[in-house]
Amino acid sequence: NISQAYYSRGTAYMKLAEYKHAISDFTETINRNRNFYLAYYYKGLCLESIGDKESAKNIYREGLQVTPASETEILKDMQKRTK
Repeated sequence: NISQAYYSRGTAYMKLAEYKHAISDFTETINRNRNFYLAYYYKGLCLESIGDKESAKNIYREGLQVTPASETEILKDMQKRTK
């Protein structure tokens, strides 16, 4: 599906340190599928990488609302990063 395609491209950009492109693709992923929790997580990491800590905290907070309880490591990391 299209949200998965944006997510996949976003992760590719992230690996290339093309953070602004990655953020754009993760944003599009979220717009198309609000429950795509990994897009929130990786968007937050990219925002941190470009120095936008406050926006990163906000996106982690949003991501915490949709991340399944079974994803304990991601939940813990997002919670830690909101502080």
